[in-house]
Amino acid sequence: MTYDCGKERVTFALDIAGAYPPEAGLAHYRCEFVLERGDRGRVTLRDSFEFREPDNRLKIYFMSATRPQIDGDSLLLPYTGGGVRMTYREPVAISVEELKISDERLFRVWGGCIYRAALEFTVGRTGELTFSFTAAE
Repeated sequence: MTYDCGKERVTFALDIAGAYPPEAGLAHYRCEFVLERGDRGRVTLRDSFEFREPDNRLKIYFMSATRPQIDGDSLLLPYTGGGVRMTYREPVAISVEELKISDERLFRVWGGCIYRAALEFTVGRTGELTFSFTAAE
């Protein structure tokens, strides 16, 4: 794990390969979160990975309180007063699923449902995926 907090940028990174079962075939999976401060702030999530086999499919999930809107190479997460735009390289498949919430404690915070966006990528033995979050225009 690494952490660096500066005036203009905060970075946090860790290897999460151990969170997956052996059959996932991961030798290394590093997640890095970068917060760039300022008027046009940005959050970047960078996943770098190494699999034991050469051809792999990787599915990344993002949860949202509002229904994400698929817009080409980006996902718009609308919120009152604007929203967040997430950009990424084009996935093999993308879907948005509504999940009903029945747990009373979660219901109080999230309401009756939450949305899960699934982005699926074809990747080689090693690679990197970058997701960038900015204020929607």
